[in-house]
Amino acid sequence: ELVLPDAKGVRHTYIVYRVAKTIRGEEAGPLRVGPVFLRAEYPTAVRADFFGRVQVARSSKETARAEGTVIDVKGPPVEGRPDSFTGSIGQFKFQVTAKPDRVEQGEPLTLAVAIEGAPLAGVAGPDLSRIPELSARFDFSKDEPVGDIEANRKVFRRAIFPKQFGDQTIPPIAWSFFDPKSE
Repeated sequence: ELVLPDAKGVRHTYIVYRVAKTIRGEEAGPLRVGPVFLRAEYPTAVRADFFGRVQVARSSKETARAEGTVIDVKGPPVEGRPDSFTGSIGQFKFQVTAKPDRVEQGEPLTLAVAIEGAPLAGVAGPDLSRIPELSARFDFSKDEPVGDIEANRKVFRRAIFPKQFGDQTIPPIAWSFFDPKSE
């Protein structure tokens, strides 16, 4: 409930409903949003039925319309952009694990890249084929994995195969994102 004055200054109690929708500007530049239409049917009177359950006795149908607006979507800066940037915008944490830590020749190990944060929709993992050290030491599919959303993380898994005998080191894997809050 919210108490607001009308045009004459008389105060009235209103019930205010707020509906929020998050949208994501996929491209920099102008983004038209709306117009937005709202249709609602809400109870104006209730009654109890024979069993004591509450039922709607009367209702009112209302509609509302908000004009559209144009939002200027800013893109991340191009200057100084790292090679490991895949277009992700938001606030994230990044973790890489490999299991098992010992394999026989010809057996794969699973490289898991986990990205935690928001928003996860549209987030792409690192492009492993752009890491020359990894490609030199391991064979793996060059296809881009889709990733699985697990709780508040998106996990990209890929089987990698050591090319040589002996202990192998997985080189550092970088993944960059643009944080619009800190820029």
